[in-house]
Amino acid sequence: MTTLVYIVMLLCLLAVSAKLSLIGSWRTLIYGALLGLFAWLVMPWAIDSSRNEVASYLASLKARQYVAIWVTIECALVLAFAFRQWSVSKNPEELRHEGRWASIKLRLMTPLWWLQKYYISLLVLPTLFFIETQVIYALPGVAFELSALLVAVGSLLFFPLVALLMRWALPLRSMREELVLSLSILLCISALLSTTSEEILFAPMASSRAPFILYLLALIVFLIFFGAGFFLELRRKYRSARGHR
Repeated sequence: MTTLVYIVMLLCLLAVSAKLSLIGSWRTLIYGALLGLFAWLVMPWAIDSSRNEVASYLASLKARQYVAIWVTIECALVLAFAFRQWSVSKNPEELRHEGRWASIKLRLMTPLWWLQKYYISLLVLPTLFFIETQVIYALPGVAFELSALLVAVGSLLFFPLVALLMRWALPLRSMREELVLSLSILLCISALLSTTSEEILFAPMASSRAPFILYLLALIVFLIFFGAGFFLELRRKYRSARGHR
């Protein structure tokens, strides 16, 4: 179960980086600086937290349930952001054909637009706190201030660089929006799975060999569908760009 919690933290970091790739570079740097400042300010609490306290908190089913609730709320915000992007991406001709209800719906969604657009995540804060405690435990002979500074500088560099890497790998904004949506859904599912009780045990088979052929076949099928979708998306964007010339 602890491994699943680690996966939730990793997905949280990736989802935050993907969301930061949708905003400007200066805002990304400011957000990274704020996270670095947070890592420095929580240093006293990270020093006072023992390894057993952190482990017991991660093993607490109640704490994971609270985290799952907050992850569900954040996933709902991301879904609203995705549907909002889909709505505003329509041209005026399509909105005119949908009638008055479309304009009313957009006006009702406008007050939440700034929250959906600029709210990144609050789950990254406990994730950074956990990372800072692990860095302090891993460097017993190093001063606490240096460990906290290492995490702060890492936060300042990690999020802008990963966001820049995502912009380079996925130059189309629509593809990055789909990535944000996919990571948020995976994060929500992983958080919900982490709320299951450890009493559910599965007895392994006496002699079971890993089905590597099935794994390879699943990977091939995934790459085929992913490549087809990526090619069709690029083709659609290319045709749209030629039509506007």
